[in-house]
Amino acid sequence: MTTSTETSQPRVLFVDDEPDLLSAMVRNLRKWPYRISTAVCGTQALALLRNSEPFAVIVSDLRMPEMDGVAVLGHACEIAPDTVRILFTGTPDLDHAVAAINKGSIFRFITKPCPTTMMALTLKAAIEQHRLVTAERVLLEQTLRGSIQALLDILAVASPMAFGRARLIRQSVGMLAASHGVKDPWQVEVAAMLSQIGSVILPAATLERVYQGQPLSEPERTMVKRMPAVVVQVLGNIPRLEPVLEILQY
Repeated sequence: MTTSTETSQPRVLFVDDEPDLLSAMVRNLRKWPYRISTAVCGTQALALLRNSEPFAVIVSDLRMPEMDGVAVLGHACEIAPDTVRILFTGTPDLDHAVAAINKGSIFRFITKPCPTTMMALTLKAAIEQHRLVTAERVLLEQTLRGSIQALLDILAVASPMAFGRARLIRQSVGMLAASHGVKDPWQVEVAAMLSQIGSVILPAATLERVYQGQPLSEPERTMVKRMPAVVVQVLGNIPRLEPVLEILQY
């Protein structure tokens, strides 16, 4: 169930095996700017995380049949790592709290009964944490995409031959990834596009001989040997490109 259809409001998921408690939580928080959904078990909660719009926060009861709150939040961490996790329990237990922190990476551990204002303020802090996490991820992704595009633009201008070869390699890699069912092929596809970045140090005539497999002079072989070091120098300081750089070094 959801209290509001306003898409601009952050989404919060409460998980508890007591429907009356969930109804009371929805009722008490309806004046606060949250879109609240509920689940009466861990299985239902995880299905919502997988199949619905992203949640900013998940609040799970600790003691539930079949799947307790520690397990729910642990799975939630894997399914929706950006969703901030809160453990809600009426029986404070230090061992369970430690397990929840270690396994579920929880943001807060709060006890029942919890005043409505305290719960609302806890949700506010969790939503702010979610905003910070997602904003940092988006910034990194935008920086990464911009850096890659800038490098490809430079390659296209400096060496159209190398850029064309990189595009052919990416097409081959894309077909291989699809045929092998690779779920997230971005690393190898980016590596394919950047695989020729070291060729910017080669004269066009030398690069053509390399691509055609023709014999190289000793100075040309020396330049070719420098290409991996150039790749490391160019890509080494770009965040989140470490796996791509490792592929290219091999």
